[in-house]
Amino acid sequence: MARTRFLATCAALLTLTLCIGDHFFHVRTGILEYNWTPLVDGQSVWVWPIFAVGATAMVLVGTIFPVTDTELTNIPWIPIFATSGVVVVVYFLSGQFGNSHPNEFFWVVFAVWLGRLVFQRSDRLAVLGMSLTLAVLGVVVEAAFSKAGLFDYQVRQILGCPWWLAALYLHGGFSLLYVARAARFLARQAG
Repeated sequence: MARTRFLATCAALLTLTLCIGDHFFHVRTGILEYNWTPLVDGQSVWVWPIFAVGATAMVLVGTIFPVTDTELTNIPWIPIFATSGVVVVVYFLSGQFGNSHPNEFFWVVFAVWLGRLVFQRSDRLAVLGMSLTLAVLGVVVEAAFSKAGLFDYQVRQILGCPWWLAALYLHGGFSLLYVARAARFLARQAG
């Protein structure tokens, strides 16, 4: 029960972060434009339920990768919030540089992710798997919604999306590692 509540809370917080970030970081800065109505201050009302399903899928995908958790004695809140904070910062910066310097932004975000991966002390392969899964699926799903007419990115480099979008998703793999560890800890606590 605690594991289910924890995963539901993570999905809800991720949905809130993505939707608010989308509005302030992408809609208001002109990174993308929504086409499906009704719109609320430029953002489609369909964003919230779509992001809720996406966030839930991300959290559940994170739980399928094998991770070590032998030393875990409680939920790793600080790493969850710290790694999620990095994602929010990259999300914010994408709104600042995503249109004006998309290629440079991609390389900087990718290089930072690669540096984080090199210095990851444990579960490096799990983070790599989670990151690549998020990057590929994130771009493919966003491309499908763009193709369906939900929105249009101003910069279209791969499948109607900017390259930096994949690099942004890569950073989410670190957050998923700690969510997966916490989920396993809670499952073990439940017996």
